[in-house]
Amino acid sequence: MSSSVAGTVSPTRQALRLVRRDRSARAGVVIVGLLILIAVAAPLPAVPERADRRAQ
Repeated sequence: MSSSVAGTVSPTRQALRLVRRDRSARAGVVIVGLLILIAVAAPLPAVPERADRRAQ
């Protein structure tokens, strides 16, 4: 076991166990993941527009 005290479970393992078991927790993880993906990808379409304006 990786924990220092036998029988204890780390908060990370508890959260992962909840996500695996609970259907609404899985849905929440998917929604948060999609929002993060959208936030990361949002600036990408704007980059070529800025480059085009500088060239003119």
